Amino acid sequence: MHQAIREALGVLWPRECAGCGAPDHGVCGACAAAFGATHVEHRGGVQVAWAATYDGAARAVVLAAKEEGRGSATRLLAATLRRLVDEVASAEPDTPLAVLVPASREGTRRRGFVPVRVLACRAGMRWIELAQVADGQQKRQGREARLHRAALRVRTRDAPRIDGARVVVIDDVATTGATLREAVAGARAAGAHVVAAVVVARVPRHG
Repeated sequence: MHQAIREALGVLWPRECAGCGAPDHGVCGACAAAFGATHVEHRGGVQVAWAATYDGAARAVVLAAKEEGRGSATRLLAATLRRLVDEVASAEPDTPLAVLVPASREGTRRRGFVPVRVLACRAGMRWIELAQVADGQQKRQGREARLHRAALRVRTRDAPRIDGARVVVIDDVATTGATLREAVAGARAAGAHVVAAVVVARVPRHG
């Protein structure tokens, strides 16, 4: 069998666990269990929820979905995302609009897809994606304006959907939390009420 075909089949029907390499599993039960918890903390005036710590097998599962597009890993992360959103928004009458943190252009070119978009779609969520404010655009503003303008903002075409809406800010992995804070600020600047921020995994803090 041609190598490219074998690799394609390996993505669609992986023969080993994306997390630990156990045979005959897309994601084995033990690795899937790493995404079964719900952790919540309040930071910057918003609750942040995540399922797994981004290391070991959980990190491998996230990378299998994010970098390889493996179906079994993607399905698990999408289900995890939806569960977290439903939990943090349990008091809401309807599922909030998802506000996605944008991927880098370099990452999108390399992968050919945007992981957080795929997860939101697989999770059956309505979503919009924030836009990155270009450095040149920020430099043309005065210092005071720059200090009060979020680095991530709502696109003009999406403004009517988000103004006054209840939203959940979503990303795949949180590292320091700075990007989530920028996204929350951008959503709030457009008139949204941010219910929570949700990621499937968070990088462990040391020290």
